Amino acid sequence: MSIVKKLTLVITGVLVLSACASTQIKARKEQREKAVQSSHLYCEFINGEVYPDVDVALNLEMAKRCDPDGQMTLTGYRSPSEAIGLVYCCKTKTEGAAAVETTEKPEVKKEKK
Repeated sequence: MSIVKKLTLVITGVLVLSACASTQIKARKEQREKAVQSSHLYCEFINGEVYPDVDVALNLEMAKRCDPDGQMTLTGYRSPSEAIGLVYCCKTKTEGAAAVETTEKPEVKKEKK
């Protein structure tokens, strides 16, 4: 077999394996979203090496998902690959928790003549 054919087989194999990995990642994310929706609990790792301003990144990420009135936890964490960061868990925002506007109009008293 020539070098070109071997190289083509190797590249094809790598592409097939990467496609399988991305499918598994997508399925995993879908499972996670279903679990979050049913339990209303969300946890995330904020990598301190990716985000040098980890406190700002933490605030932005929590604002996207967390209910400000719900309980939250924050823990320093070191991943198996030695990445240092923070793990936060919080109760997710629910659609019913949005600000409820009252539809009642204030009473207007009419003077009797």
